[in-house]
Amino acid sequence: MGKKKAKREAIVLDGSVALAWYFKDEASSYADAVVNRFPRVQVVVPAIWPLEVANAVLMGERRKRRWLGYLSSLPITVDDEMTARAWSDTLNLARAHNLSAYDAAYLELARRRGLPLATLDDKLKAAASVAGVIEYKQTPQPRRKCYDLWWEAKGKDSPTGCVSESFVYRGGEIRTRDFLLPKQAR
Repeated sequence: MGKKKAKREAIVLDGSVALAWYFKDEASSYADAVVNRFPRVQVVVPAIWPLEVANAVLMGERRKRRWLGYLSSLPITVDDEMTARAWSDTLNLARAHNLSAYDAAYLELARRRGLPLATLDDKLKAAASVAGVIEYKQTPQPRRKCYDLWWEAKGKDSPTGCVSESFVYRGGEIRTRDFLLPKQAR
């Protein structure tokens, strides 16, 4: 009998975490710990997520906020059932927990798929707890230099691109924090 493939960890990703990767002034160790799980973790978002994050980026640009432009290269799966559930489950969750319809979409997705929710939004965390949705807890790992991560992965079938606070190795682009990027993002 063949070997069983290990089931990959999966989470629902709230826009607040992605924006902490995107804007220097919203950086957090929690968000860094989540992004450092790529590509080992499958990330699922509701269909509103790309528009919500794009709008925040647009507003940030208008306010001259410094942002990091690699978000579109991350392997994120958009759930296509949000529209069918907007008038029922999502709206009911929004009403029950006094959330916006946008935040309720993350809660509905996590509950429906039985996945932990990664969010920096305290109100959404509280609603998730009441609704029986587990908050994604990722213990921050000790900070390692991008060069060390790149060197360890060199020549192996693993992530090799690394964005550093002051330099992108093999990329030449300036960034603000260290991230190990998935192979597709190189």
